[in-house]
Amino acid sequence: MMRRLLMCALGMLAATGAVGQVPFDMSPELNLRVVPEAPTIAEEQPVAPAAPAPAAVTRLERHILPQTGIRFEGEIGTRAFDFYLTAGQAAASANLDMSVLNAIVVAPEYSELAVSINGTEVGAMPIEYANGPSSVVLEVPEGLLAAGRNRIEIAIDQRHRTDCSVSSTYELWTEVYSANTVLDLAGENLGHIEDLADLPAIGLNADGATELRLFIPQIETSEARTAALRLAQYLALALRTPAVEITLVEGLTDVFDFSGLTVVMGTAGALPPELAQLAGQAQGGPIAGMADPAALPNTLLVSGPDWAAVETAARSLMPDTAGAEADLGGLRSDLPDLVPVISGRTSIALSELGVDTLAFNGRRYHTALRFALPADFYADMYSEAELVLDAAYSPAVQPGSQLEIYVNGQIASVIPILRTEGGTFRNSRLRIPMTNFRPGINEMYIETILLTQEDTVCPPGLSGRAAARFLFSADSRIAFPDFGRMAQYPDLSALAGTGMPYTGGGDVPVLVADGSSSMQAAMMLMSRLALSSGRVIEARAVASDELDAGANAIIVGPMAGLDRELLARGRIVDLDSSGSLPVIGSGEDALQRWQESAGVPSGNVIERVQGWVADQLDLAPENFWLFRREDGAYLPQSADAAVISQVHQSEGGVWTLLTIPNGDAFVEATARLVSPTHWQQVAGRVSAVGVADESVLVLQPRNVTLVPTQPLSFSNLRLVAANWMSTNVLGYALLLAAAVVLLTIATSLLLRAGRRDK
Repeated sequence: MMRRLLMCALGMLAATGAVGQVPFDMSPELNLRVVPEAPTIAEEQPVAPAAPAPAAVTRLERHILPQTGIRFEGEIGTRAFDFYLTAGQAAASANLDMSVLNAIVVAPEYSELAVSINGTEVGAMPIEYANGPSSVVLEVPEGLLAAGRNRIEIAIDQRHRTDCSVSSTYELWTEVYSANTVLDLAGENLGHIEDLADLPAIGLNADGATELRLFIPQIETSEARTAALRLAQYLALALRTPAVEITLVEGLTDVFDFSGLTVVMGTAGALPPELAQLAGQAQGGPIAGMADPAALPNTLLVSGPDWAAVETAARSLMPDTAGAEADLGGLRSDLPDLVPVISGRTSIALSELGVDTLAFNGRRYHTALRFALPADFYADMYSEAELVLDAAYSPAVQPGSQLEIYVNGQIASVIPILRTEGGTFRNSRLRIPMTNFRPGINEMYIETILLTQEDTVCPPGLSGRAAARFLFSADSRIAFPDFGRMAQYPDLSALAGTGMPYTGGGDVPVLVADGSSSMQAAMMLMSRLALSSGRVIEARAVASDELDAGANAIIVGPMAGLDRELLARGRIVDLDSSGSLPVIGSGEDALQRWQESAGVPSGNVIERVQGWVADQLDLAPENFWLFRREDGAYLPQSADAAVISQVHQSEGGVWTLLTIPNGDAFVEATARLVSPTHWQQVAGRVSAVGVADESVLVLQPRNVTLVPTQPLSFSNLRLVAANWMSTNVLGYALLLAAAVVLLTIATSLLLRAGRRDK
């Protein structure tokens, strides 16, 4: 009876407050408690005055494209993405509004743009938008959208107005802009998220990222910082977004005008007045759920009586697919197809990777696929994958035609087409060197250049009505061999792709310099690592005197906010006010690196010869060194460039340092570094990008340390040795020479022994 009276009193109190009773969505696996057995009524806590409810919103525009848009180049192309909806959004009437612009040389009578949602075509129209970005409105059939995961696919087939040459296909492009490409839904307050399962339905902004606004009242404490670094990763995975934009705020303001997700995290005693009604619940156990949308729309509360409970509540946000070992597909909305993790010898049909069979009548066919490699992939200098190709081409195809394979934007293999009477590729094995493969997600691009006599003549109308001349079968397969497994440090590509060496190894000390900008940059870095690897780093905020050089660590802060010893260990130096190099690490080496990156030639003749030979053999000069020199300090080229550096400490730990000379630009530069376009370029021992840079500056290490990750076996040692000797050419030559000398000596001794026996 007393319990019923108590619940009634709580209900009456909630009716007068700014926040109604919150329908929390708890994780049953964690047995999170919502109400303690003896709840405390928060009568004495200040309650924010009720604000007048805004007028009901009758339409919702949902951005669905990643980044700022998608660009199709060439004659054909297909791009697919996932987007998520609540049940209410899926049931609403909807239109797809698109903003499209194409090159003026695209012939609309032979070119088409087609859009399908969940496998059903919703529109196909001529590509005729050369006069400027044009609006295209497509009606979405009722019942086509589904609650939860949906898929949109945009395909183009375009031809040149007047030119039939292969070179003319590089003039063809069509761009779909994210800012004005939205799913337009009709209904009241459809943007409200009331269930944790619907968090991905928060959606994207015009830049193709999900906006997060975090209010953490106790952010200056180490416990709150630890929880915040982990929360950023949980949320990134739960939202299934290509990218997140994180902002730290100091209060709950303008909640009705914010289109992203607002998150409040703290212990029960530190909750803001707007959530004071829930302090009693938070005192009883961990809670995680959406606040009353009428008062605090799209506001997520993560709380508990202490920080251990807050961490439990935050962890409940992580989706079941996090940490997947075999497939990274669906990890983000820009990865709608299977992305298998390759750990050794295997063969996969391209149809499983989202590639379709296609008969093509153009000049330049291309398709793309993705796969992932483990963090300890060590076969980039010797091993080869294979494309087991099933395809056919017509007798019209002439010699000079060829098939090209690109991996991560770099040319990997070129195969000429020599026969002139037509032919087929049936189980034809095309070798693909693994030089440009990297840990984490890789993208392979297959392109076929087709030359014909009729294209040379180019009669009127041929561009769009030529007969099919090439058939690519999705039964083609990509085959991987067994490859060496060995971690190497420093290796920022492994960090960027898999979170190595910080995932799966327990707590990771993270030093974050003072200031909200450093914390914001650290959370953006953590979220990007989670989105790249599908795993969570168990970050633990520490002070500088708690760092152990024998253990792995991450350090984030502007150069002015970090001790000079930390900068020295991170091998980063800066110019002082007089323009001279301070004595940190190796200043002479920093100057040499600056000369190399600036293109200043060395005066050493031997080094010039080494460089020339390396260029001819597509190797680095370091491959010809017998004893590799240690990496020196890096001198940042720009005060506004975010720099990420990784160093294997002599004591055994691997330290990764994210810093910038100008602290005022830290957040903006870090956001640019962790954007999908730039993050996939991160590699080597140092990567840097400024706020206006189009590409990432990468410095490769001179010397790396190999660290075993697999049980000792002869087969793996053999593969590792093969890659090491391919990397260290001079060492391999000396070993080979030594083997020849030993063989000669052994042969001589055997011959002498034979003569004595006679």
